[in-house]
Amino acid sequence: MMGKARSLFIVFVAYLLALLCAYFTAEWLQQLGHGFLWALAGADLVCTLVVFAFTYAFKNTSIYDPYWSVIPPFIAIYSMESWDTRSALVLAVVWLWGLRLTWNWVRRWRGMQDIDWRYRDYEKRTGKWFWLVSFFGLQLVPTIVVFLACLPLVVSLKFAEADFGVFEQAYTSFPDETKKKDNWKYWEAVRLYKQGQFSKAKKQFDSLRDRQNFYAYLAMSQVSKSKEYKTNNRSFVL
Repeated sequence: MMGKARSLFIVFVAYLLALLCAYFTAEWLQQLGHGFLWALAGADLVCTLVVFAFTYAFKNTSIYDPYWSVIPPFIAIYSMESWDTRSALVLAVVWLWGLRLTWNWVRRWRGMQDIDWRYRDYEKRTGKWFWLVSFFGLQLVPTIVVFLACLPLVVSLKFAEADFGVFEQAYTSFPDETKKKDNWKYWEAVRLYKQGQFSKAKKQFDSLRDRQNFYAYLAMSQVSKSKEYKTNNRSFVL
């Protein structure tokens, strides 16, 4: 029976190799002219393939389990466009989250002999097809879920200075009922600010401040962190 320390070392090697392969894949795909998100998706797929190779070699799909918390922090750091305060805080929160969950898995996992009971049940039911089920159902699908869940994170870090023109075109085509929703009001205010229309942006943010929801908090945060606040012309600079 393999001990826990040796088992964890193998998992460490698996993820280190997977991350290195993912990094070089992302760089290579971008050199070929692919966009950042496509390169990131390709890198994520390669990362999954490497981890799957270890799960197959050691006949333990639970090696994939920490993927949920190990990969997002590295996606975040690879997506960093600039090390400004906001991006650094986002990165710090993601890393703290990832480290906490990964540490919980490390404490709970007993080693290579420890396989999630659900995986054992799948193996009994699928027999010789189990490793196809393991790759596509238990590893690739979760990878896609993790990747999609990380997209807002990637956008906030990589495309923080993106052009909001596309958003404006989409927003203006929405029905009035949709434009009245708080989430769209907030992002419309962000667009106005990015385009230098500070007075209109402030008015939009102020309209959300009394709401009891997440966007009210964001709106208050935007206004309260202003470096300059002029009540005469109702302009502000964040």
